[in-house]
Amino acid sequence: MKSFLILWVIFILSIFCYSKDDNVNSTAIIQGSHSTNRTFVKNDTEIVDPYAYEWESDKVVPVVCGMRAESVVRKGHVAGFLKSGVSVVEANVPIKLSVFGRWLERVEMISFTIDNCYHLLNNISHTEFLFQSEMRIEFITKFEKIAESKTYRMCISEKDFGQDGYEDMAFMIDEQRTWISTDVVASEYLLPLHIQILLICLLFVLSALFSGLNLGLMALSPQELTLLKKSGSEKEKEYATIILPVRQAGNYLLCTILIMNVIVNSAISILFEDITSGYIAFIVSSIGIVVFGEIFPQSLCIKKGLAVGAHTIWLTRFFMFLTFPLSFPIGKTLDWLLGEDIVVYDKNQVLHLMKLTPSWETGNTELAADLKIAVGAMEISDKTVKDIMTNIEDVFMLSENTILNPTTITEILKKGYSRIPVYSADNNKKITSLLFVKDLALVDPEDKFTVKTICQYYQHHVRFVSENTGLQEMLDEFKKGEYHLAFVTTTINQEMENFVEPIKQFDRTSFEEEYGPCDWESDQENLSMIDFKVFEEFEEEIVVIGIVTLEDILEEILQAEIVDESDVILDNVYKRKRKIDKANNCYKMVEYDEICKNVSNSLTLACSQFLGTRSFIFRDAYLDINAFHRIISSNVRIVNFHKAPLEEISSLESEICMCIIKERVPCDKMILILEGSCTVSFSGTQLEFTVGPFEFFGCSMVKILEECISTNNTEKLTAKNIINLRYIPDFSLKVTHYCRYLQLTPLNYANVYRITKAIRMGREINSKKLSIHSTDSVNFEKRLSFKHSIS
Repeated sequence: MKSFLILWVIFILSIFCYSKDDNVNSTAIIQGSHSTNRTFVKNDTEIVDPYAYEWESDKVVPVVCGMRAESVVRKGHVAGFLKSGVSVVEANVPIKLSVFGRWLERVEMISFTIDNCYHLLNNISHTEFLFQSEMRIEFITKFEKIAESKTYRMCISEKDFGQDGYEDMAFMIDEQRTWISTDVVASEYLLPLHIQILLICLLFVLSALFSGLNLGLMALSPQELTLLKKSGSEKEKEYATIILPVRQAGNYLLCTILIMNVIVNSAISILFEDITSGYIAFIVSSIGIVVFGEIFPQSLCIKKGLAVGAHTIWLTRFFMFLTFPLSFPIGKTLDWLLGEDIVVYDKNQVLHLMKLTPSWETGNTELAADLKIAVGAMEISDKTVKDIMTNIEDVFMLSENTILNPTTITEILKKGYSRIPVYSADNNKKITSLLFVKDLALVDPEDKFTVKTICQYYQHHVRFVSENTGLQEMLDEFKKGEYHLAFVTTTINQEMENFVEPIKQFDRTSFEEEYGPCDWESDQENLSMIDFKVFEEFEEEIVVIGIVTLEDILEEILQAEIVDESDVILDNVYKRKRKIDKANNCYKMVEYDEICKNVSNSLTLACSQFLGTRSFIFRDAYLDINAFHRIISSNVRIVNFHKAPLEEISSLESEICMCIIKERVPCDKMILILEGSCTVSFSGTQLEFTVGPFEFFGCSMVKILEECISTNNTEKLTAKNIINLRYIPDFSLKVTHYCRYLQLTPLNYANVYRITKAIRMGREINSKKLSIHSTDSVNFEKRLSFKHSIS
């Protein structure tokens, strides 16, 4: 390979050296071929022939083999050659001529004439040359304009150095390749120039059309055109009807468009090459095809492809017929190899397509709402009841031993539910029945019916479903009308399997890789102690984890919350409560406990002073008096059972009661009775006492707060920990008639305590600033008086 490269470089250098110094090389060749110079005598003078050759046996004369004309000033002055070989140049323009032949070093003069070498008319002669050697002569000349039918012919004359037979006259070179004409013939095009330009413009239009149709027609599948034909606008229906038969051809149409696009673009390049030079034709045709044949039509047909395709369908049919012999077989071959052009959407694709549509139709809210419902209806088959259920912790339920008194009925009406789950008295996770609110229509609170009694009478159907039950299956059950509420259950076994299986599938190899080698034989006794049967024989227990209703499924389909006139909560996710018109509340007639709005200043002052005597934590040293009074006035409550109708007072007075503090139930309340009376009862002794104004309950809570304040353990008074401050009372405090009382909690006290600290800290900062300011003023006055004394 290296030797080949070296030979190639030597060859190139030899050619370059020869073309660079042709005169020297020619001379060397002549000298190498010359023998001893031939001499002859002329006019008694011995003359040496410098061009004599040892092999010369006859008279040697110059021979011209060809000629080349080159422009000197700029390109374009040499028009080219005729078919006969005559060179055509522009008149009166300097031209460089190169004459090629043999023994040209003998030439003394070169002339060009339109007549003959003996009668030199319009003679152009040159005796001085730019370069002259044995095989080439170069010189610069220009030619005058002559008649179209005439040409310049070359005549040469030999040098006279006294050789025998020398004739002092020029002789003509009878070779058409040495003739020159000034008749510049107009360029010959494939077609007339104006027709060729019009044809190029037409081809650009066709190139744009085929590029646009390739994007506009092929981008629409037959299914999409069918959809537009049935559900589009009037224009879209018309366009789709026109295009659909052609678009169903599929690959046949695609091959037609691509073949014609290639033919048109190739024809544009060929016609441009015929009009202009190579580089100009390449640049202009490329720019034209890219801009007018690709970018502009495709950008237009992205939005208007349907209209363009419909209006040019006759042209598309014509070219499909024109290219039928080529495009139809290729199209059928593609159909056989790749299959029919059919686009099929599965359910998931259709679903996401509908989800994307509202983002493109932002102005059409009606369409977005319809699609929202359609998406919800299609998604229910992929969801289970666990996805939409209400957690059992958020469900309002009643114990089966609950007495249906006015307080209970009030609570039921407040919640606003039409169906209430009922659980067993000994297990609040065991659902036994359902209580419908309409079942209470004929219940008299005086009868003291329990919830269990009502439920046993009506015996509403209770349906339990697995958490993996599909929404479609659940909807089909609800549509039968037997029930519209079901309880969602799970089993404990599902959680135990997650614990048992990893133990059964214990991998010794992975264990050793993580913790190192282990003596399994010696530890076999310990491993055998694991009794897997304990887990396998675990008894399956069904646990209720939530409820699902027909309304929940409808909300999932509609993708919105359904709020009726009795709903209290607007949604199950954020638990937003609904604003209720208090003037028209149906449960106000049986509601007895409420906030006392008008509390006098004297009563507030009396409460604060009384509490201050009960414990030091309520005194001014720890609480700001104004903040404490505000908390007292906002927490005075009143219970009044006399709001019931007059005819019911006599029967309700002995039976209606409200429990403020319940025995053995964790409580955080501190109660101060202000007016009326309460009943204190002890379940163990069955003793009851009536207490009146300024009786205080909650001393255990006060002791807990005193401990926090005295030990400066304010960490327990933070919002995070204060909810854990509770005490367990050994008594029950009930209201049977009328009572007004003050109810304070640790949270109320903590708020006042923090406000007090903030107020007093601010006062300390302000007092320090004032003291600093007064000290600076005194110092300034002293310095000023000292200056006056000096002066």
